[in-house]
Amino acid sequence: MVDAGSVSAQTPDSERLVPWVGGRADLFTALPSYVHRFDPRARASAPFFDRVRALDHDAWAEPLGRLRPSWVFYDCALVPGALFGYALAGTSTAAEDLVPVSLLALIPTLDGRELVQSLAARTLSDLTSDALAIHTLRTGVSLLNARELIAAIPWVSPFLSRFLALGPLRLHTAWTPAHDEPATLTFSVTPAPTSAPAPTPTPTPTPTPTPTPTPAPTPTPTPAPTPTPTPAPTPAPTPTPTPAPAPMPTDLALQNLQSDLERGTSIFVRGLSPAGHPVFDVVAGGP
Repeated sequence: MVDAGSVSAQTPDSERLVPWVGGRADLFTALPSYVHRFDPRARASAPFFDRVRALDHDAWAEPLGRLRPSWVFYDCALVPGALFGYALAGTSTAAEDLVPVSLLALIPTLDGRELVQSLAARTLSDLTSDALAIHTLRTGVSLLNARELIAAIPWVSPFLSRFLALGPLRLHTAWTPAHDEPATLTFSVTPAPTSAPAPTPTPTPTPTPTPTPTPAPTPTPTPAPTPTPTPAPTPAPTPTPTPAPAPMPTDLALQNLQSDLERGTSIFVRGLSPAGHPVFDVVAGGP
């Protein structure tokens, strides 16, 4: 954890991260003292939330085509829910020197799940935006005691892999006509009950130690091998063709998946192909 006065121009970004939460202050009384708290009802928090909104706009809303005014951020996230993220400490860890670089916005729902409104992150000097977002997601879920998440994002979103880091995604909709963008999936994911690991900075090569030479063993004479007949050449096996990567589902394919969901079929996104396309697990007649 960053201590006041310990930050310099040479400090790697990953070592300058400090955690913060946003929401009603009375919700966070049990959090560790090193977590910075920002209450949207306090005027002193306004400059920090302006920077958080800029982060959300640049690193989440705009890439998804979701440009939203400040009142949406306040009414839909800050008042009913909670925010968690990391900020870069400047010359100190005072609030005015913190620059938010990641954000997880959670909104409670009637069935007890937490709706993810935003999972934004910037690229740091030694940490990718995806790595920082995944670390923010895991830590935020643990810190805010979120037992199950639900989210809705377009199929073409570049952010699907961030949620897959928690486990398979259970589909609730594959085609969502009630959304502005029908080619949107609604999914839930249950995080594994493990502590969040620290983000892994971009690795730097370490020198390979020079092995200590050992004396060569004394050779033991062996008898000459008995010649054996040369076997007839075996024909080379026919190579197995590599299967083509799964294509991105078309609108018709998504509507067919939606029909399966409405018939009671359980469908999970269990990963992404090397081309970045979803890989499905289908359980007919699942719960």
